[in-house]
Amino acid sequence: MVKHITLKSLEETYVSTTPESLRIADLGCSCGQNTISTIREIVETIDKTALKFSLSPPEYRVYLNDLPTNDFNAVFKILPDFYKELETERRLRCQKLESSIYIGGYPGTFYGRLFPNKCLHFISSSYSLHWLSRPDDFDDGFSESDQMDN
Repeated sequence: MVKHITLKSLEETYVSTTPESLRIADLGCSCGQNTISTIREIVETIDKTALKFSLSPPEYRVYLNDLPTNDFNAVFKILPDFYKELETERRLRCQKLESSIYIGGYPGTFYGRLFPNKCLHFISSSYSLHWLSRPDDFDDGFSESDQMDN
């Protein structure tokens, strides 16, 4: 339901920064085709935006994050076919294709630090928020007294 908002925000981030290498993290990435479809949508959106503004598509660095129990191997096993399919699709969409896509897995909880300072342009977390394992750490910005007053 919020995919269009996420992709629009990603597009705005790209246009405002126009990085040569776009770095994106998918927190709670899951495994298998759900993860791959998210990456495909990201690449399609940015490629179309680059074409629209006569920019070269960026190099993509996609950091997949989930708990260490996630089956990252399920994602890595389908990557070769994904790369082939995506390359074919991108060549049909873009006349000049000089960008690469690099995908890595980063197991760990997002309750702690996962990445160095200033290393990401965009963070997505569409599949993980409903699985919060430590709701006591969630702070919505309101105190209990504020909630009672409303």
